[in-house]
Amino acid sequence: FRKKKNNKVIYESLPDRDKRTIELIDKIGPLTREQIQRVLFKNVHHNVPNRRLTMLTENKLIKRSYYQIASHKNVYVYYTDNKPAKRNIIHEITVSEFITNVMSMCEVIAAETHYVIGDIIADAYLEYKGSDGRLKRIFLEVQRSGKTSDCIDKYKNIKNIILDERREW
Repeated sequence: FRKKKNNKVIYESLPDRDKRTIELIDKIGPLTREQIQRVLFKNVHHNVPNRRLTMLTENKLIKRSYYQIASHKNVYVYYTDNKPAKRNIIHEITVSEFITNVMSMCEVIAAETHYVIGDIIADAYLEYKGSDGRLKRIFLEVQRSGKTSDCIDKYKNIKNIILDERREW
């Protein structure tokens, strides 16, 4: 988390869950309250994360903007740096939806958006422990346009790229 000087005292005095909330938003990118609740506020009423997110926003530790995500669903989207572009918000929320769903189901070791490997920039990369305890990896590509062949073509050489760059995998 990129702490600003005037917010450092506030940040240091926060409960751990609030710090984890800021870190999650900083790492994953734009998130809705539902996505944050899925990972950090399980089994609590939605008012609890709403209050915490409002407090973090009022203290300028995170930012929020209102977006229309689905045809009749307007929600706040929380972020730490630049305001997400309206034209990209559905794509970014879809990526965060996948990541937070995986985080709610198993132990995620690493999660990174805009992951670069070779000449590929994946929308996300996740490393997690499977039910058998073994380390597993996911590259996520969200394709919202009709050009699925472009998406498939860029991964045709993934095995060789991994052998060249991530032999330990």
